[in-house]
Amino acid sequence: MILSPTGADAMLAGNFATSLNSGYIRLYAGAVPTTTAAAAGTLLVGDGRFGATAFAAPSAGTNARQIVANAMTSDPAADAGGTPTYARLFQSDGTTVIAQCTVTVTGGGGEMQIDSVPIVQNAPINFTSLTISMSTL
Repeated sequence: MILSPTGADAMLAGNFATSLNSGYIRLYAGAVPTTTAAAAGTLLVGDGRFGATAFAAPSAGTNARQIVANAMTSDPAADAGGTPTYARLFQSDGTTVIAQCTVTVTGGGGEMQIDSVPIVQNAPINFTSLTISMSTL
């Protein structure tokens, strides 16, 4: 399937973006589960939170449409230390997984990249930006 920019906008700005309103972002260590229903590994971060309106309106990217997260709430103290390998994005109920992605240090090729690893237990985790892209042609 090849999506048009309008089709990608409908998917991104529709249920995907709105399902993360006031939702959570959590970083985990360990083997990346093969499904979002599989048990999670070691939680490295308490909870980063998306805003009441999680994402801004879709915009143009390179051969893609994208949504950028609005301001997110950081976690003042990591629950555990270690190197995250994946993240899960949850609805506001904190239990319904919307997406899972790989995590690496910046430049490492992960779907989500962070600037500093390992995470130190009790250190703050700052969630400063998140862009989700969908290819279009």
